[in-house]
Amino acid sequence: MGFLSARSIADLLAKSFLQRTPATRRLRALLFLAITLPIVALAAFSYTRIDRELAQSSFLRRQAVANLAATALRAKFDTATESLSLLTSDGKFHDEIEAGKWQEALDAIVPLLPQKNQTLDQISLTDANGLERATSAVSTDAAKNRDHGQDDWFTAAKSASGPYVSNIIMEVGAEARAETLVVVPVYGSSGDLEAMVVGHLPFATLISWARAIDAGPQATVLFADRHGRSIIESRSRQGEYVMADLSAFAPVEKSLKYFRGVEIVFDPMTSEQAVAAYEPVLRYGWSVVVDQPLDAAFALRSSESAFLLWFYGVVFLMNVLLGLLIMASLNSVASASRREKTIFESVADGLVVIDRHARIINMNGAAETIFGWKRSDALGKNFDDVFVATDDKGRPISREQLPIWQALSGHKVSAKFGHLRKDGTVFPASVLASPLHGDDGATGAVLIYRDISKEEELDRAKREFISVASHQLLTPVSAVKGFLSLILEGDFGPVTDKQKEYLDKLYHLNERMIELVEDLLNVSRIDMGVFEALVEPVDMKAFIGGEVDAVRPIAATKGVRVEEQYGSQTLTLRISPKLLRSVVQNLLSNAIKYTPEGGQVGVTLERTTQDEKDGILLSVRDTGYGIPESAKAKIFSKFFRADNVRIMGTEGTGLGLYIVRSVMNLVRGKIWFESEEGRGTTFFAFFPAKAQTAPEHLDSAKKV
Repeated sequence: MGFLSARSIADLLAKSFLQRTPATRRLRALLFLAITLPIVALAAFSYTRIDRELAQSSFLRRQAVANLAATALRAKFDTATESLSLLTSDGKFHDEIEAGKWQEALDAIVPLLPQKNQTLDQISLTDANGLERATSAVSTDAAKNRDHGQDDWFTAAKSASGPYVSNIIMEVGAEARAETLVVVPVYGSSGDLEAMVVGHLPFATLISWARAIDAGPQATVLFADRHGRSIIESRSRQGEYVMADLSAFAPVEKSLKYFRGVEIVFDPMTSEQAVAAYEPVLRYGWSVVVDQPLDAAFALRSSESAFLLWFYGVVFLMNVLLGLLIMASLNSVASASRREKTIFESVADGLVVIDRHARIINMNGAAETIFGWKRSDALGKNFDDVFVATDDKGRPISREQLPIWQALSGHKVSAKFGHLRKDGTVFPASVLASPLHGDDGATGAVLIYRDISKEEELDRAKREFISVASHQLLTPVSAVKGFLSLILEGDFGPVTDKQKEYLDKLYHLNERMIELVEDLLNVSRIDMGVFEALVEPVDMKAFIGGEVDAVRPIAATKGVRVEEQYGSQTLTLRISPKLLRSVVQNLLSNAIKYTPEGGQVGVTLERTTQDEKDGILLSVRDTGYGIPESAKAKIFSKFFRADNVRIMGTEGTGLGLYIVRSVMNLVRGKIWFESEEGRGTTFFAFFPAKAQTAPEHLDSAKKV
């Protein structure tokens, strides 16, 4: 069922590419979508995922910058508070405070402030009630006695358990300035609060800290105090800074509630969307906001997205082109398949295709007609279950003799057997089995069957004709030969010289007639495979010597000398004497016939090896007319005679060498020649020692 389903699908696809109906057009469209949509969907999914990851990466970079800025601010505040805390541990400083010498106490610690620490631009001292007692800055006495007892920063610092960093303080008046105070409490030996050391941190320093942080193009780092206030550059006056209340700005509001994150917001300062990352400075209650315009924040993402869009656009176009190419290829394959199917079905002989496991995978209509099996019934079945071969007595042929198994082994073979139709009747058929080759050897085989019933009937008629002709043609000419011999010998009375001359001519013509009839009958017997021959051991030297002795009188009449060279070895061969005689006689007669007076013919016999086979080589050499180059390719053809001997009027039927080659094929030997026109020819006949199975070969040729 699986095999038939796959084939049905293949047929449906082939039909969709060869027919132009709405249904097949829809099928082609669905096939095209099936090819292209998965790639398009994968590209869309991949683009969306990568774009999301790029956006997330942009957010993470903003958050990392905000975290860096918060860490830097906390480190700066830590450095300022630690520096002041170390100063207050000086013993002289405490002694001066207890003595009420405030300015002297301050002067005692200011030189101890590290020179590299330029964070604090001035230091002040207040008493426990907030009254400013001394300052490192140049100021009036009124300024020194300012009361900070009610200031928010003093109240917060007094309630704090340690150093304290105030919110942003905006001083007005002649000394207008924005600053943050770093306050460190000073306790006496009794543990009571004695004073406050106040470090003044100008906001310009905070702004320089923010600018030192590499936040990216067009990005702004904002430090906001506990109330959400920050000093920002004035949009109307470049270089001037103003206090801005950012407490309602969502990133500042969330960071003051100790949240951290990054989001896209509307920036009221630039009136455009921006990516704002916020981070709380937990120890001091401040917040850090890194604000960057949306385009700048997503510049990398935009460039990567543009590249991805271009890349996936190319992928989409290539996928569409690939889909079109596949569709065109399928169309070509379907057309080729239909052409092959048409050719397959148009072949008059039965074609059967099998796989490497000898299962039937296809057969044409002619095979259905010959064997009576429907294709649907035969497909998928084992070959042996459908095509049964029999011998001439109706017995099944053994598995080893069937051409199919030799074809699956990689060999091309042919044979003739009887075959069973589905209805049980037997008919003769010839079969040619050829392997289907793949990368790993034979992947199957193709078998071509031909019903040869009519040919068999014709062969029988030919054999009957040959049998009749062999008597009807040879009997009269043989009788004529006998009567002519009697007349020439004077059995019927004296013969005059003139009569003897004409009787000799008549006798010679009759001999030619007998030779022609014998040649024609031999050719017919060979072509029909009914050449009767019995294999027996033959002493080759004695046999060839006898044939040479038989033609010596003819050679002597022409003035041609015959020489023999056999060697001392015993040369015995199992072969049909009748077949051997036809080869030797034709080669000897041709050599003598085509050698002019005064020439010579040499006969050599030796044991040798040809194509890795041991055997006996017979060579017949003459010094005759030779074979022209233009005639060498046709020399073994029926009725062919070279122009140089036909012009000279030399007698011959043109069948001798055809008979020689046919006999050599029957005995599985080899025949070839070497010749030079005007200088002579040598024919070589090689008889293999272990392959003399002529009768078996003849029998198999007759097997149906």
